[in-house]
Amino acid sequence: MRNSVGFKDKLYELNVFDTVSVEEFGEVLQEYKDVDICLLVCLASDLSSFKNLTYWISKFKKEANIINADTFPFVVVGNKQDVPDYARLISRKEADDWCWNNNLCHPDISTKEEPTINRIFGVGIALYERRQEELG
Repeated sequence: MRNSVGFKDKLYELNVFDTVSVEEFGEVLQEYKDVDICLLVCLASDLSSFKNLTYWISKFKKEANIINADTFPFVVVGNKQDVPDYARLISRKEADDWCWNNNLCHPDISTKEEPTINRIFGVGIALYERRQEELG
């Protein structure tokens, strides 16, 4: 999916790859090598999606061959934030604490909010711009 996003008076063209149906991460990497932002989604109602974040981040850093992997802009998106508390398996505090301890950005979203995806893309673009300035 290709998406145009305006951010700070610039237009960014984003190629978005949905890997939810991909069995092997290696297959995904063959499709794109020059990744500038990585959005990882975990569901508040799916504990395994949260627990697998460490694996996917580690695998991405290893396989994607990125420069200065420790400063790479990862955005961990907590989706399904509007589920009732009884259905929530990951608390906001738990996700926030984990992301804070791993130096990751973690905005919460709900797909019921219309401008959500552009807001998330904006967070990723801001991190990308900051990293580009740091790398020179």
